[in-house]
Amino acid sequence: MWRKLVAGGLAVLSGVSMAWAVAGGSGTAHEPWTATGRALAMPTAAVLPPVDGAEGRLVEGLADLPSAGRIRVPASVPVHRTLAWLEIVTQDNETVSCSGSIAGDGVVLTSAHCISGAKSVRVVPGKDGASEPWGSQYGASVSVPSGWGFGLPADYAQYDIGLVILPDRLLTNKTGTFPGLLSAMPAGAFRSNATEVAALGFPGECVESSCSNEAPVTALSGKFAWALHAGFARAGESFIYPDFPGSPGMSGAPIIRERDMAIVGVVDSALFITTRGVRINADSQEFLQTACDSFPVCSIAFANPWFRLALPGIAGDTQATPPMLTGQALYCAKEVAFVDAFTEKEIKFAHSMRGLLETDIDPAMLLDPNLKALFVQQVGAAVGDALEVKALESPDARFDPFHSSLDAGIDDILAGLVAMNDAIATGNLVSMLAAIQALGEANLHIMAAQGQYPSIDPVCQK
Repeated sequence: MWRKLVAGGLAVLSGVSMAWAVAGGSGTAHEPWTATGRALAMPTAAVLPPVDGAEGRLVEGLADLPSAGRIRVPASVPVHRTLAWLEIVTQDNETVSCSGSIAGDGVVLTSAHCISGAKSVRVVPGKDGASEPWGSQYGASVSVPSGWGFGLPADYAQYDIGLVILPDRLLTNKTGTFPGLLSAMPAGAFRSNATEVAALGFPGECVESSCSNEAPVTALSGKFAWALHAGFARAGESFIYPDFPGSPGMSGAPIIRERDMAIVGVVDSALFITTRGVRINADSQEFLQTACDSFPVCSIAFANPWFRLALPGIAGDTQATPPMLTGQALYCAKEVAFVDAFTEKEIKFAHSMRGLLETDIDPAMLLDPNLKALFVQQVGAAVGDALEVKALESPDARFDPFHSSLDAGIDDILAGLVAMNDAIATGNLVSMLAAIQALGEANLHIMAAQGQYPSIDPVCQK
C-alpha cells in the first residue's frame, strides 16, 4: 500500500498545475518545509450521517494483548472519537486506508505518503467496525511539505507528515479535538528512557508478535482503533523509533507521550523490523502551523516547550554517554547503542532497497545516459548502506543468532547488487531483470531475520 500511495503522490507532485505553494515560496529544494497545498475531489461538502453497523459484535471476544503492547481503544472513551480512519481513493482509483488524528478544528494530522497522491479522502472519526457513530466528511484540501517526494526515498522521508483540511468545522465540532497538544520534544527526552509512548490508530492486521489464537487476524481489524504501547523509544533529529511492531493501516497515526497524551510524532512506516515516526520538531511544527494558518477553517495548537524549563539536562538533541560505565549499566549502554545504530542504518538500507525493487525496468533505461546514471547511483547507495548494516557488531550473545541470519541475507543482496551492476555495464536487460528478481528473494531473507530480532533486554527498559 505504501508503494501505491507514494507512487500516486509523486505523480501528483510532478503536476505543477495541480498544486500551489502556501505562505511564500515555490516549494524549491532550498525550502523543503514550505507548505504545499492541493484541492481534493469532494462528492459532497456536507457531513455524512452516522452509520450503525453490526460488524462490531463479531470481534467483541477479541482479547487485549498487554504483553505485546496492543490494547483496544474502546468507543466509550473520549479519545476514540478524535482518532480518524481515512478512506483514501488514489489517482489510480484504488481505495486504501490510513490513520490520523483530529489535531485541531477543521483539520486532521496524518502522513504525507497517505494523502499526497490522493484523489479524495473521507475522514471517519471514531470508526468502530462497520459503525461510523460520528458520521464522516470528505476533505477539501491536503497540505504536505514541498520537500516530500523529491530525490531518493531516504532523502525525503523526514517530510512524511501532512494535513487534511476539512471544508468546515461541523464534523470536528461534534467530535472535539484530540485531548493532547502537539509537542516538539527534544531527542534527549526520549533517550533518557523517562518517556513512554504509544501510537493510536487503525492497524490493518496484527503481526506475529502481536497476534495469538485469542486475537487472530480478521478482515475487520483495520476498522477498529487500537493503542500500540512502547515502553521504550529512541529518537534522532527527524525521527522517533518506538519499540513496537508496526502494521499496515497505522501510517499517519499519532505517536503520543502517554502521561499527558501530547502528540510527539506521526507514524511513517514499519520497514522490515523497526517502526518509525516523523517527529514533531521545530521544522515540522513550523510547517504545520504555516499550513494550517493558510486555511481559515483550520486551527491547531502546540504545547509550550516544557522541557527547556523542567528538564534542562536533556533539552538538546544530543546526549553524551555517561562515563565509566560498568556492570549492568555498561551492558545496557551497549544494547541501546547497537539498537540505535541498527535502527538508523536499517531504515536507510530499507529505503535504498525499496527504491531499487520498485524501479520500472525497460530498454529505455539502458539507452538513456541520465536514467542509467541514476540507477547506477541507486545501486551504489544500496551497496554502501548494506555494508554499513553488515559492519555493525553484536553487543552481546543475545543478538548473535539475529546478526548471523542478517549477515547471510546481506551477503545474498550484495551478490545480487554486483550482478546488477555488471548487467548495467554490459547493457543486458535480461540479466538486469534476473538480478532484480534475485534481490527480491534475498530481501525476503532479511525480513526473515525479524523473527530472531531480540530488541532491547527488558532489564534495560526499567
